[in-house]
Amino acid sequence: MVYKLNNTKYGYNTLTKDGKKILIQLQTTIFSNVIKLNNRRYIQIMSDNEFELLLKEISEFCNIHFNKLVWIKLPYKYDRYNIPFTNSDCTLASSAQLLKGTVVNITMELIGVSNFIHWNAISVEFVKEKSLNDS
Repeated sequence: MVYKLNNTKYGYNTLTKDGKKILIQLQTTIFSNVIKLNNRRYIQIMSDNEFELLLKEISEFCNIHFNKLVWIKLPYKYDRYNIPFTNSDCTLASSAQLLKGTVVNITMELIGVSNFIHWNAISVEFVKEKSLNDS
């Protein structure tokens, strides 16, 4: 596995792994409600398991501080999200479900590295929690 940093005009460097973009799909719990900052929307998750190992590897390669708390940018433009939100049964979901403690399957892309790692969400699927009646 070979990482490569490329300079950009956007204030951060892009990072590729074996010449390809870094895409991650994982099931996780949202650590915060939606954060509105500079006309952008973010959620936070805590890294664990294999994702944490990847973050440590990237942090070491880029010589930046490792942090288990990960900020994920939600594409938001013209007062609306530009990302599909679905339920686990493939029905459309609402961004109002993006609440702290919600379990999601999230697909995200590493879009850059500066003092921290920049992630951009590609899709969010809300995981139905099993009740005692579900068997």
